[in-house]
Amino acid sequence: MKISLIMLTKNSNSNLPATLASLHDQTYKNWELIVQDCLSDDGTAASFLNETDKRIEFISERDEGLYDGLNKAIKRVTGDIVGVLHSDDKLYDCNTLKTVASTFADNLTEVVYGNVEFVRQLDDRNPVRIWRAGHYSPQRLRYGWMPPHTSTFIKTSLLGEVGDYRTDYKIAGDYDFLVRVLKLPKLKIKYINQTLCRMKLGGLSTKKSFGRLTNVFLEDYRVVKENKIGGLGTVVFKKLRKIHQSTRFLTLFR
Repeated sequence: MKISLIMLTKNSNSNLPATLASLHDQTYKNWELIVQDCLSDDGTAASFLNETDKRIEFISERDEGLYDGLNKAIKRVTGDIVGVLHSDDKLYDCNTLKTVASTFADNLTEVVYGNVEFVRQLDDRNPVRIWRAGHYSPQRLRYGWMPPHTSTFIKTSLLGEVGDYRTDYKIAGDYDFLVRVLKLPKLKIKYINQTLCRMKLGGLSTKKSFGRLTNVFLEDYRVVKENKIGGLGTVVFKKLRKIHQSTRFLTLFR
C-alpha cells in the first residue's frame, strides 16, 4: 500500500533537512510527500525545487489558514493511506512507515495510530512529554480522549465519509476532524503502542499564552458540543490528560 504524508510549510527551511532525512531514511519505500506551501520567502521553495526525489510533490500558493492548507493537500493525495508530517517534526525511526503499513496489511483496518514524543526545539533526543494514546473505545471520547493527530494514519477511502477539515476552526480543526473519523460506524481501528513521531514544542499546536489557551478551550468545547460527545467536563478531562502525560513522565527523573 502507498502511504501519503501531507506537509504544510510556511518559511520552514531551517527545520526541513532533519524532517526530510527522517522520511528518506525509511525502509518502507512506497510513500509520497505532498507539500502545501503558503508563499514562503525563506528558501523553502528552493529546497523542494532542488529535490530530486520524484515521490515529493511541492506546490506554493496562498491559503486561508492551516485547515484550508490541509484540505488543499489532501485533494492531491494519491496513496491508500494518509497521515500528517509537520515540517519541524520527524518520523521516530527508519521503520516507522513499515510498522504502519504492516498494521494495515489485513486490508480490514481503516485507522492506525500510535504514540508521540514532544521534544525541545534545540534538543530532539530527550522528550519532555510522551503522549501514550492507549486503546480506543467510543466511550473514551466523552472523557477527552483523542489520538495524536501526527501519529494517526487513515485509509483514504474514508475521507469522503469524513469530509474536509473545517476552516471555521482556527486551532481545534484537527480535534474535530479526528472525532468525526472516530464516530464513523463500525470503524476498524488499531493502536500501535510505539512512538511514531517526534514533535517539536513551539509550533502552532503547542504554543502557550493566556489568550491562546482560552481560544483552545472554547474551540474544544464547540467540538464536543457539535459532535455530541459530551460537554464542559469532556474539555476539562482533555486538558487534565495532557497534564497527566507530562507529570507521569517527569516523575521518572525525580
